[in-house]
Amino acid sequence: MKLLLIKLAFLNILLLLTVSLPQEVEIRKTYFPNGVVKTEGEYKNNMRNGNFKEFYDDGKLWKEWYFENDKEEGSHRWYYKNGTTHLDWNYIHGKLEGISRWYYETGELLAEQNYINDKLEGITKTYYKSGAKMGLWKYENGLLNGLSQTFFENGKVEVEKYYVEGRLEGKNRVYFDFGKLALEANYKNNKLEGISKLYYPDGLIKVIDTYVDGQIIKRERYDIVGKFEKTEESFKDFYDNGIIKSETSFDNGLKEGLNKTYYPSGFIQSEFNYKKGIPDSTCIAYFDSGTVKSIIHYENTKETGLSEEFDKSGQLIGAMTYKQGILDGKSVLYYPDKSVKSEMNYVNGKLEGKSKGFYKDGKLEWEAEYSDSLLDGVKTWYYANGNTEKYSFYRKGKQSGLSVSYYENGFVKSEAKYDEDVLISEINYDENGRVIKYNTQTSPK
Repeated sequence: MKLLLIKLAFLNILLLLTVSLPQEVEIRKTYFPNGVVKTEGEYKNNMRNGNFKEFYDDGKLWKEWYFENDKEEGSHRWYYKNGTTHLDWNYIHGKLEGISRWYYETGELLAEQNYINDKLEGITKTYYKSGAKMGLWKYENGLLNGLSQTFFENGKVEVEKYYVEGRLEGKNRVYFDFGKLALEANYKNNKLEGISKLYYPDGLIKVIDTYVDGQIIKRERYDIVGKFEKTEESFKDFYDNGIIKSETSFDNGLKEGLNKTYYPSGFIQSEFNYKKGIPDSTCIAYFDSGTVKSIIHYENTKETGLSEEFDKSGQLIGAMTYKQGILDGKSVLYYPDKSVKSEMNYVNGKLEGKSKGFYKDGKLEWEAEYSDSLLDGVKTWYYANGNTEKYSFYRKGKQSGLSVSYYENGFVKSEAKYDEDVLISEINYDENGRVIKYNTQTSPK
């Protein structure tokens, strides 16, 4: 008994020692193709725990991290290849917290930022290499808010921007390096809106622009002595690579005449004619290959007459007739080989009368009667050989009455009766005309 107690005590001691022993730290490394270490870090339980480093392909230190349970903790530092500090961040439980600093490659301070719970908060400061302030950017909850400024190295204000929850709002100003106003522009919801003024260095007006929803609609030019020169209402806009993006003309703030847009490739995208700000006459859209995509005719902002759509090869695929913006008359769709795919008739925007669909060889595929855009009457489907495949009767869009389908050889396949989309009875036949199934449903009350 005494021996048994000794053994049990010994086992308990071993168990306590096992539980209290720390988990072994594993060092893991990855390598560049040239054999140089790329990453080196400490892992516990298959998670980053402890120091973690990343290296340039020449072996020089690039980044230093510290992790707890796979989350960044404490100081995190990046380095330039010459060994000077690039940036220094601080983390708490995987989130940026406190002051972060960025540096020039030569060691001078470039920027200071403050984080609260992983979001920028307060004033972000940027500096010239000389130590003079370059910019002050005000953040609230991760978004620019209020007045932000940039400065010339001589200390004078260069730009003043006003933000509301990350969007430019109100008056924004640009200054000459000697302190006088160079540009004043008004923003609404991050877009230029209203009057913008550009000044000569002596303070006289050079240009007055008028914007609506980010689009310039008028420009007034003045000479160096302040005398009015001319008003411009035709403008060109360009992509960053210099390719023209649009040509827009206005008259008293409203689009007028031919206006064009272009693809980044330089091919024209659209040609729209305007009269007092509304589409008028013929408007053409193009594919980026240069072929016509659609031709639409407008009268008083509404599609009128024949509108046509084309595929990229230039083949007509649709022709629709409009009256005051509403489909009215025949609409035809085409196969790529120019054969008719379908013909539908519209009256005041609704399908009326007979509509037809066709196979590519021109044979009838289906035909149907419509009233007020609802199937009303008989709809018939056909096999490619011309034999009837099926016909069904409809009343105000619902299947009502007899519905008969056929095998391609002409024998009846099924006969069914419906009452407002509810199946009443059905008989199925084999290809020799023998009954193979009979089904009767009880009409719902």
